[in-house]
Amino acid sequence: MTRDAAVSDVFRSERSIAELLELITEEARELVGAAQATTSVVFGEDWAKAVHAVSLSDKYAAWRTYDERPDGSGIYRLACQLNRSMRLTQAELEAHPARRGFGAAAGRHPPMRGLAGSPFDRTWRSKHRGHPAL
Repeated sequence: MTRDAAVSDVFRSERSIAELLELITEEARELVGAAQATTSVVFGEDWAKAVHAVSLSDKYAAWRTYDERPDGSGIYRLACQLNRSMRLTQAELEAHPARRGFGAAAGRHPPMRGLAGSPFDRTWRSKHRGHPAL
């Protein structure tokens, strides 16, 4: 079975949002060759009920048990808030005013060498928003 067929089968199966998000995040990370990827789907503006997925390559194996949930503050929220794609180099990310050093997760968060993120659909003006970051 090809990779595309396997992904298609998963989407047709009865999976939870969290399971689908994990698959999407893993496939996106591998497709673009990123070392890490996160995806969040926020229902309304309630980040406490958001669904998140993280995919880390072997380069970040030491952080695979990291499970801090984004709280809707800082750099992760920015692409959804701006409702447009963004790309930052490591220097731009470190200097960006929305970066807050990972807040309570500082010291445990995997290092970020830059950020590329986009809302799932820039024209989607409903209460539910998604944001993959690679």
